[in-house]
Amino acid sequence: MARHGLGVPVGLSAPGQPRAAGARRTPGGLADVALWSGALLDALLGIAMLVLPGRRPVYYAQLLLMAGYTVLISLWLPEFWLHPFAPC
Repeated sequence: MARHGLGVPVGLSAPGQPRAAGARRTPGGLADVALWSGALLDALLGIAMLVLPGRRPVYYAQLLLMAGYTVLISLWLPEFWLHPFAPC
């Protein structure tokens, strides 16, 4: 059970991370909305893994979220494929 809870602090710590280089290209407050909504989704999925008895739907939701992140980042910030630890 402890290993499932590791996703919760990671999801909650995401807003404190430095902004991605490509996020500066994002117009207006869209970068903040994307950052906070992603962190909230990560945190909610981590909590769901801890409290729900049937975890299989949560696993599918996590896979779907990761696929969504991959597609969006590939389209919006393709430089991350060349430098996955945030290009300078």
